[in-house]
Amino acid sequence: MRTLLFSTALVLASFSHAHAATLEIVVSGLKRPEGRVRIAVWASPATFLKDPLRATEVAVPEGADSLRVRFEDLPPGKVAASVIHDLNGNQRLDTGFGGIPKEPYGFSRAARGRFGPPSFDDAAFEVAEPFTGTEIKLK
Repeated sequence: MRTLLFSTALVLASFSHAHAATLEIVVSGLKRPEGRVRIAVWASPATFLKDPLRATEVAVPEGADSLRVRFEDLPPGKVAASVIHDLNGNQRLDTGFGGIPKEPYGFSRAARGRFGPPSFDDAAFEVAEPFTGTEIKLK
């Protein structure tokens, strides 16, 4: 019985990682060493810019003009990514008159919105097993 339970646990564990992908995002265009870079991966139009699939924040290395961030064990499929260089550490994108961003930002596929952020579909790309890489250049 113990052997059966152990074998079942191994099979279930292998299935949980059988369909997992790694996404590496290169954030380029860093111009200032202060603040933190906030990166989010979004799974659908319904959750876009509301509830990320994964998110992280990274300090900007001194003298760096780019950085790399990896998200492990993502389900393969369509995602979109966004980046904010939060210069003042207030954990949001500061905007000025008319909602124009005051801090550097970017989206996957260099997507741009007309009067606001782009749509999920404009920023979306496929994450495939075992590895997908993309670059987001800050504006």
